Amino acid sequence: MRRAWLLVLLAAVVWGQPGKPNPPATGQIPSAQIIAALEQVTSWYRDVSALTQSSGSSVDPLLLANTQHNALKALETAFDFSRAEAAYKAALRANPDDAAASGNVPGSEDMAQVAARAAARVSGVETQIADLETAIDKAPAAKRPTMEAQRDEMKAQLDLVKEIQKSVQAIESFVGTNNSGTGAAGKLAGQINDLERTVPEARRTPGQTAVPAAPAGGQNAGQNAPPHPESAGIAGLTSQVFALGKVRGDLRDLIAETDRLLKQLESLRTPTLAAVKDSIRQADDLNAAAQGDDVAQLAAGRKDVLALTARFKSISTVMVPLREEQLLVESTRGNLVEWGNVVNQQYHAALRYLLLRLGMLLVGILVVLLVSAIWQRATLRYIREPRRKRQFQLLRRVVVFCMIGLLLVFSFVTEFGSVATYAGFLTAGLAVALQNVILAVVAYFFLIGRYGVRVGDRVSISGVTGEVIEMGLVRMYLMEHAGSGEDMHATGRVVVFSNSVLFQPQAIYKQLPGTNYLWHTCTVVLTADSNAEVAEATLTKAVESVYEQYRGSIEQQHAEFERSVDVEMVAPRPECRLRMTNAGLEFRARYPVEFKGAGETDTRVLKALHDAVGAEKELTLAPDGAPKLQALG
Repeated sequence: MRRAWLLVLLAAVVWGQPGKPNPPATGQIPSAQIIAALEQVTSWYRDVSALTQSSGSSVDPLLLANTQHNALKALETAFDFSRAEAAYKAALRANPDDAAASGNVPGSEDMAQVAARAAARVSGVETQIADLETAIDKAPAAKRPTMEAQRDEMKAQLDLVKEIQKSVQAIESFVGTNNSGTGAAGKLAGQINDLERTVPEARRTPGQTAVPAAPAGGQNAGQNAPPHPESAGIAGLTSQVFALGKVRGDLRDLIAETDRLLKQLESLRTPTLAAVKDSIRQADDLNAAAQGDDVAQLAAGRKDVLALTARFKSISTVMVPLREEQLLVESTRGNLVEWGNVVNQQYHAALRYLLLRLGMLLVGILVVLLVSAIWQRATLRYIREPRRKRQFQLLRRVVVFCMIGLLLVFSFVTEFGSVATYAGFLTAGLAVALQNVILAVVAYFFLIGRYGVRVGDRVSISGVTGEVIEMGLVRMYLMEHAGSGEDMHATGRVVVFSNSVLFQPQAIYKQLPGTNYLWHTCTVVLTADSNAEVAEATLTKAVESVYEQYRGSIEQQHAEFERSVDVEMVAPRPECRLRMTNAGLEFRARYPVEFKGAGETDTRVLKALHDAVGAEKELTLAPDGAPKLQALG
């Protein structure tokens, strides 16, 4: 007997001392508090399950699986504890003497008690029938009819009590399903069943443990692979920082919720500990009373000991799952704290590398801008030719744009394999949509080449003649000229052509590279009786006398042209011919003129030819044979 009390005392010491006032000695917990605690642990389990299933952070999959498993086991033991408490309440109501001894007034009878009594009646009637069957076999023949009649009556009663049992079981099932009943214990059991239906994974038969679903990381290890912030770009690091920050916040909230749950479980443990203390006190009292010699008192004490033993067994069925639930919740909290430490390390690492990437990007852009400024100052200082200066400025802008673009691409994206297909489709689409622009850009590099078009050149494109005033990356601009010969003049309009005209069937006419002169033709017609030899010599001399005034500039341009093409060519000079026609002797002179002074040069040539004919008596102009410009060569 003393050994049993020592075990009871040891259980009380292991459970610890409560820090709150002692509740009623029965150890009963209010039904509303049990349901509130059950709802709280159900909500907590759902939060744990949702976080382990949806978290994208990289932690040990075993840690996630263990966390979810412990949470599910805690939920299962919470339902076990609630049912044990409901059964304990029902046991107290079923034993009025025990309830009165403990200070509890029994309530109205619930359907669980009715079902138990119906089952007891069925068992009792079956026992009586079995006893009668045995007695009939041994009874004398005279008593058998009476005993058989009693047996038949008992069988009829058995059918009746079985029907009553079926009806009670049906009513009990209906009451439990719909959370109704005549007693508080029946209502509590119905509420517990309703809550269990909302969490299907927690429903299990006795002796069976539900297996939690594997976390997302266990199903797809690729999604839960450890992040590598040292190799990620700014876009990936930003995504990691925001994702890990969200997980950190969720873990903090979940740990706080776990702490609140532990406080709630501690408040549920207090009545049970008080009941254990009360049992120890009563055991001490009974032990003292058992020292007497009164037979009646000893018999009553034995009855009290048996009742106290049954009561302690009921309390232990409540105490064990509650303590197990506390241990599981504490273990889950430890896993959540460990998970939070891992996430904090990953968050700080991703944030550190993100700031490093942004700093490197900023430094790279500053370096490119510094090189651009130095390039621009060197171009303005050391390059004097406007055309070359514009080309270097354009090249600087293109290089700076490309370098900054590459810096942005390599900073924001590092996993190019994942975007290769997308980039291929995007490139193909842009190539189709911007084919004319691409042709214009490619043509630009041909046009500014060694024999290309320069600013100031005179060109003819698609029937339009003009002077190039600007060469852009996509377009060229011409100042339009109209007229011919000495009447060539600017119209005041600017004509814009795409550089892609270089790849069109129409030809582009331009002057020789490095030159700024044109060929003009002048014709003089003399009468047939004029002296041919004198006419050729005199008129040729007149043309050459005018050419001598600007011959040096023409020859200098020709020399530059020879250097640019690496070909030796005859220097340009006036070409004069005399031939006989139906109108008389026709003298034709073809001579180079500078573009800017072409009109003035033509005027001097015409005047020199007219004066030469007038000074020679052997030369006579034919009717309508005055010197005139016939063509632009």
